[in-house]
Amino acid sequence: MTRRLDLRLPKDHPIFDYPAGTRTAVASALLDIGMKLVEIEERLDNIEECLSGNVKIEASNGLDQEEKRKITNNILSAFK
Repeated sequence: MTRRLDLRLPKDHPIFDYPAGTRTAVASALLDIGMKLVEIEERLDNIEECLSGNVKIEASNGLDQEEKRKITNNILSAFK
């Protein structure tokens, strides 16, 4: 089932660069991407909280807090 969403955009909005007939599909895809980005930002915020020491990371698999923090820092440093 689908639902309709009416919204107003400025006449120079980039969505209007797409051909008529494709804009609805493009807008839908972009909204989906935006929702995924919101989820990623929330997850990154949680990781930053953990790294700052404000959130306790529960130890599991025999690893203590410091071991988990080191592993997390090593993983994140690979993306720098």
